[in-house]
Amino acid sequence: MGVALVEFLDQAVAHKPLDASDCTTLEFAKRELSRLRRVTAKVVKVLRDADNAVKQHAEHQNGFMKENSVLNGQAKANKADLLEKYRPKSTRSRSAPASNTDRDQKNPQEDEAGRRDSKASSSTPMTGCSQSTEKRNHVKGRSKSRTKSRSKSKARNKKKKSNKKRKNLSVDLSYQKYIKQTYDKSPEDRDLIKSALKNNQLFENFRDAQLEEFVDVFSPESFEEGSTVVRQATHGNTFYIVKSGTLKIYVDTIIDGRKMETQVGEPYGSGSAFGELALLYDSPRVATIRASEACVFWVIDRTAFKGLQLQLKQADHNIKLEHLKRVKVGNQMFADVLDDDQLERMALATQFENFKDGKAIFKEGEIGSNFYMIVTGQVDVYKDGGDYPINHLGPDTYFGERALLQSDGGCRTATCVAKTDVECLTLSREDFTDLLGSLDEIMVGRRQSLSLRQSSGDLIAPKAADLLSDDLGGDQGFTSYTLDGLKIKGVLGEGAFGRVHLAKGRQDGRLYALKAQGKHHIATNGSQTKVISEFGIMTDLNHPLI
Repeated sequence: MGVALVEFLDQAVAHKPLDASDCTTLEFAKRELSRLRRVTAKVVKVLRDADNAVKQHAEHQNGFMKENSVLNGQAKANKADLLEKYRPKSTRSRSAPASNTDRDQKNPQEDEAGRRDSKASSSTPMTGCSQSTEKRNHVKGRSKSRTKSRSKSKARNKKKKSNKKRKNLSVDLSYQKYIKQTYDKSPEDRDLIKSALKNNQLFENFRDAQLEEFVDVFSPESFEEGSTVVRQATHGNTFYIVKSGTLKIYVDTIIDGRKMETQVGEPYGSGSAFGELALLYDSPRVATIRASEACVFWVIDRTAFKGLQLQLKQADHNIKLEHLKRVKVGNQMFADVLDDDQLERMALATQFENFKDGKAIFKEGEIGSNFYMIVTGQVDVYKDGGDYPINHLGPDTYFGERALLQSDGGCRTATCVAKTDVECLTLSREDFTDLLGSLDEIMVGRRQSLSLRQSSGDLIAPKAADLLSDDLGGDQGFTSYTLDGLKIKGVLGEGAFGRVHLAKGRQDGRLYALKAQGKHHIATNGSQTKVISEFGIMTDLNHPLI
């Protein structure tokens, strides 16, 4: 009932803005209020019926438990009577011993006779008692075997359930090998599908060019009048767009203890779409949808959707990387300043943005922090309020790159206006700094590290300028030493991979921690790559303590 009720409520507000902005007239508002009251009344009735059913079930259970308790009491009483009936007489006589007074009043001769009778009875086999004991042992044995059988059955059922759960948790990765297959469509059909996709929340973040890719893979499918297109609680993997025909929506409800189909929402017609959740995961359908007349659909399944989505994301990522590598800030290109990992992270922070023809992307004198790379379209550049552009920018060009530099004031030096519809890649200075740090420092550090790598082979350890000092007038590069230019003062530490010495510069008196590793040890352990990588990282870092 819970799923049916949720679907009923969902259909009642489907495609309706929550702020009621579509209620533009009083008459329309009255109709919506009337519909809302009918929905509320039906929901209240369903909830009341469900509450009554729960109460009836609870009363039935209480009556059953009371009756069961009475039967158990009678069974116990009958069992006690039977045990007493079939218990041997000698056992019954011992079960009710005489009091001390009675024993004192007994005749000694009767007492002696009683002892003789007792000896005689103990020497003869107690047939009734042994039969009763064997019977009880047999019942206990049967009970134990039944308990073991039930335990094994429960274990088998539990194992089956766990195996079933494991199967349900398996992930279908077939979409990773998806090969795009297109179907011919008329221009009208393409416009119908694209319009339905734009109005669907699942596709709202895809660009027009990507929506065209999805339109290509929709295939036609038909249903006769009265056919069930989608059945509630069944699993599906198809998303439907109605080309022609009408369909009605039903949900399963329980009324007076009986399961019934209740029609909800407005019928679907041409241009309507449903079943988008099936493209994301294998979940049960939440309603039954039945054709009121012969219908024709455009459909796409989960494999095609996920496969094409993955391909589009990969294509976008490659486009971002190619554009970023060609960007030049000052005299250096990003491909030279940033390594592959930094470029990958930078691409993740880059977003697509569209501008209409005649839209001012930014104006001269504004404080800006976004950098733009043109994918498609044309941009005109104006300066000093002129009426004629001083430059024209096209695809694979970029502008506003100095906004990424913190040293730059962020003030735009020109006005950029979209000459045509433009699609750009945008990157903000804030995102860049959060991911990679200051571009100013990255450029300085990479320039210095490149120069160091090209220096002589007797380079021992680079030294960065004291960037934390208020006095930036000194040397902000690295300091190079030969081994003779350092004086070893002592051992700071020793580990499995080498030894760290305290070293002092003979000329400037600066102190360093100098790491030393034996070539033979490095070659024996195959650590050449690690050592070179560590040296590269240390030279890339721009820090006052390195």
